[in-house]
Amino acid sequence: MNPQARLVRGIDVSNYQPADLTELIHRYQAEHIVVRLSTESQRHREIAITQLHSAVANGCTVSGYIWCYWDLDAAAHISAALDVADEAGVPLVMVWLDAEDTESANHQRIVTWLHEATVLVEQRGQRCGIYTARWFWDSYVRSEEFAHLPLWAAQYDNEPTLESVQLFGGWSREMLRGKQYSADEIDLNVFSELVARGGGL
Repeated sequence: MNPQARLVRGIDVSNYQPADLTELIHRYQAEHIVVRLSTESQRHREIAITQLHSAVANGCTVSGYIWCYWDLDAAAHISAALDVADEAGVPLVMVWLDAEDTESANHQRIVTWLHEATVLVEQRGQRCGIYTARWFWDSYVRSEEFAHLPLWAAQYDNEPTLESVQLFGGWSREMLRGKQYSADEIDLNVFSELVARGGGL
């Protein structure tokens, strides 16, 4: 089966969105929710946990994303974020490493950080992928070392399709699993059904 045969509508959320996602899920007819596994404060952690529960209660599958702070210790940061998911007790389809922070960004630091982070995510029994945009990857990362991982690409062209994604970083169409195509009111996405339904990579 072609992993892009059917696309699943999704939204991604953080502490800027409500803890109860019911209204947003219904408004955008979302089937898959990606929740930021925030660790900045206890309140942020509580919001993330409630969002995960809310998504599942509304019949959605869920993934988590972790904002990559290049100046933080990767092991401690990734571990704390995954603890949020463990505390929620909700099975995640994927854990996405959100690579877009330009603070303290340089090629070697990012590559080293991401290598460590991917290993840590997988050691915790989670599937790991990369969320990023072509502008960031080509400017700051300039590496094809992560092309074996699933890619969730940000490309704001208002086209809810994977076919229009301009690939980069050595990624193939086969490893393209999602696209964030709009960020006007809320981040809108489409995902490969295999990722969004947990059917494998």
